[in-house]
Amino acid sequence: MEEALRFWGILLLINVPTYFLVGSLFFRSPMEFLRALAFLLTPWWVSALRGEYDEDCSATFTLVLFILSCGAVVVAEYQVLTRYFPGAMAFLSGH
Repeated sequence: MEEALRFWGILLLINVPTYFLVGSLFFRSPMEFLRALAFLLTPWWVSALRGEYDEDCSATFTLVLFILSCGAVVVAEYQVLTRYFPGAMAFLSGH
């Protein structure tokens, strides 16, 4: 179990450049990403009082799609590595 967790952690770290690539497909600038993150952390009623509810929903939806896409990339890599390269888990986790 510990070996599998270490393998998942390595995959998550190795894919950081991929997250930037996927992020550039969803967001036009780093500021747009940060704004979407701020909207995600802002309660819906605060956005509604500010008159930004529609923008909040759109930005939050985009951010959730981005997070799901990054997760899908890692899961797909895990599936490929464990199915077609059975020794990859032991190699990457150092055993």
